[in-house]
Amino acid sequence: MSDNSLKEWVIQLRYPYTAGVIAVIWLGSATLAIIRPEVSGEALISLVAFATLIVAYIGFSSGRR
Repeated sequence: MSDNSLKEWVIQLRYPYTAGVIAVIWLGSATLAIIRPEVSGEALISLVAFATLIVAYIGFSSGRR
């Protein structure tokens, strides 16, 4: 397997993993909200949204190919 074809294969796999990480973040926060209802919903959603933006920026950016 040449270096270029390996690089293309890794790039194609990176995007589903990024989407999976984002899904796990949101599902985990929903689980936390159910288990610990005293946690502020606004703060939780704000933190999760901020984390999602960071993960999406890093994982979906095309400049790092």
